[in-house]
Amino acid sequence: MFEWIKKISQAVVHYFRPVDTDQSIPLTDEESFVGLSKDTADLIPINLNSNSMEDIELINEVPVPNQTIAVTDLVSPYQVIKGLASFVLSKENIPRITTAGVLTGLNTGFNFLAPYLFGKAVELLMTDEESTTIMGVEFSRAALISFLVSAYSVSQLLPKIRDQILVPVTANNIKSVIVKSTEHLLKKSLNYHVTTPMPDMIYLIQKGFSLGTISTPLLTQVAPTILEIGIACGVLSNLYGIEIGAGLAAVLVLYTAYSAATAKPIINACEVELRLGNEAWTKFDSAIARYKTIHDFGKLQETMDEINLAMTKATTARIKATNLPVKVGYGNIALLRLSMLLGALYVGLQVKTRKYTVEEFMVLVSYLNQLSQLLPGFGDAVNRLFASYPDLKFVFKELLKPDEVVDLHPDKPLNITSNKAPSIEFKNVSFSYPPKPGKKQKHLFKDLSFTIEPGEKVAFVSRSGAGKTTIFNLLYRFYNPSSGSIKINGQDISELSLNSLRSNIALLGQNPNLFKGTLRDNIRFGALHPEEVTDEMIWELARFANLDDFLQSLKIDPELEKKVSDSDDENNSDSKMEVLDTDTIEDNVLDTDVGENGKTLSGGQQQKVAILRGLLKNSPIRLLDEITAPFDSHSATKVLQSISKACDGKTTLMITHKLTEAQFVDKIIVIDEGRAIAQGTHTQLMNTCKLYQELWNAYTSSHADALQQNNTESPSSSRKMLDKLGTKPKDISPIMDESKEDNNLGYAFNLLNNKSSSKKPDDSKNEEDMSLDL
Repeated sequence: MFEWIKKISQAVVHYFRPVDTDQSIPLTDEESFVGLSKDTADLIPINLNSNSMEDIELINEVPVPNQTIAVTDLVSPYQVIKGLASFVLSKENIPRITTAGVLTGLNTGFNFLAPYLFGKAVELLMTDEESTTIMGVEFSRAALISFLVSAYSVSQLLPKIRDQILVPVTANNIKSVIVKSTEHLLKKSLNYHVTTPMPDMIYLIQKGFSLGTISTPLLTQVAPTILEIGIACGVLSNLYGIEIGAGLAAVLVLYTAYSAATAKPIINACEVELRLGNEAWTKFDSAIARYKTIHDFGKLQETMDEINLAMTKATTARIKATNLPVKVGYGNIALLRLSMLLGALYVGLQVKTRKYTVEEFMVLVSYLNQLSQLLPGFGDAVNRLFASYPDLKFVFKELLKPDEVVDLHPDKPLNITSNKAPSIEFKNVSFSYPPKPGKKQKHLFKDLSFTIEPGEKVAFVSRSGAGKTTIFNLLYRFYNPSSGSIKINGQDISELSLNSLRSNIALLGQNPNLFKGTLRDNIRFGALHPEEVTDEMIWELARFANLDDFLQSLKIDPELEKKVSDSDDENNSDSKMEVLDTDTIEDNVLDTDVGENGKTLSGGQQQKVAILRGLLKNSPIRLLDEITAPFDSHSATKVLQSISKACDGKTTLMITHKLTEAQFVDKIIVIDEGRAIAQGTHTQLMNTCKLYQELWNAYTSSHADALQQNNTESPSSSRKMLDKLGTKPKDISPIMDESKEDNNLGYAFNLLNNKSSSKKPDDSKNEEDMSLDL
């Protein structure tokens, strides 16, 4: 018996299951992700280190290549209903839903009372009597008519009041779904956020909004109609016999069955709309994100053609998905009116035999007519619920997945002595990223070991792709090593609270990731308690980091800004900034809106805001990841000197491709083929490490080649002037920096003055020609 029920259930689930895109969770070994919970392990019952096909057959799925486990259709209708109920029937919603249920019961009573009063009024008006008695109360003609109209009015008013009471329920559901979806996404692993396109993540939030609105038809149409018909079946059975009551119940069953039977094409149409809508959304999002690239390459028309094609497909699918429920509604109307006809014939034909009175016939027909007006809304709501099933399944299939990042030791903090920098130790650490489809897994680290003493400043150097940034991610525990240990002050970080660990590490990265808001909001975001950070504290920090001039430059006169607002040219702006009222600037500069993702600022300006944000997080461990990448050499040196000073007394790890910046650290660690092959100062490594020598020579030669190319192929304006003056490149002081245009011009004009003072009388013609050329 149990097996038979199980097979029937599986058949029903298979019938209503739409074909959707597979979603996969890539797992290469059970410790690749941070805090993989037991629920996640139970969800995927496979030994990932085993090649046994018996293990794979446990989930009755075709194995995905490279040990990627497909997670599709794992959400049953029961789980979807249970998940939806957890939002709808929350504690804050229960009082309003209860009140709405009471109002629905009252409305059902008035729906019966109004036809009954109508029959009594007709009966009274057909006689010479001036009044009639109803349930022991005497009503005059005027009173009865007034009562009748009032009953109709109340039967219309109560649903409106009920719907108004349920409005906050829908709003609460939307809020709960969006908050839950956002929290779920933020608890995904770093690997998920790196490999999942942003539109896919945003689409979950978008569908969360639509999910929240499902409660409206559920609570205002489906539930009230079922409740009213349940009451009506009992009342009609008492008044007209079991035949009418059972007939009404049969109508509801047939009506619901018809809606369910016609739901399959609606679900499929909505599934197509969901897929094509997602594709169109991706095209649109990609176009907006690539605004500058599109215009740089003149691809506006091609991009618009792609968007138009995607939107045309999505619109066609949306029209079909919208029209199908309307077409189904025609069948609903036919079913209702046929049922009304049968009920009216059953009672009307027995009026002659005196089994029913004309008054009872009128009451029944009047009520069935009201019910016929009510049930189409019920049918539309049922169709909407079925049509929303793909959205429901999409959302809950994601929300029911266990969190990938779980703090397994929330009560075990990282112990660091106040005002004392910690030590860091990587011991025999091995790690590999999940392989890409069709690619073989490659180990990034193999027994990586090194030790950083308390307060030491260390730079990591390697070829590109050797895993320098991954060291930072492992230290943050965005990933766990497959073997080995990472310790801070002798404490294994895998046994510590994630919140405590990360609160003691500050990252100054190459990706600023600013959010829309003011400079103040973005800078204060780095503080443990942002509300306690004052403007004076921000300006003091900026002065300490030699970034106060940068802040002041963001609020200057537009005409002056044209001359000094180049974000990477701090030299020219310093002298001109003196003309501004510093107090006035400081009053409003922190209110500057940085725009979406900091778009109103240049790359260098965004980086400086991120540096201030990172410094404001006064953590004992600081990670510097290519923080000077957007700066010119002068600005980079100036900023790095300030940061180096700010990192005194803190354990500092730095990643840089500008090897000249290694002069600011105490030790350099060279990474190659997954191991730390050498460590020491620049001088020591130049004498002992071949790879470091190669990296240094490649770096210095590339800069020398760039300078030579700049001199020969793209001469500056000062170089052109010197050529006109007849001065050879060797005459220029080697300490001159060709990138400093103002200094070069000054040197050129000095040469011009010297030549003018020593010229011969017969050189006047040449001088005139030269002046014209200049």
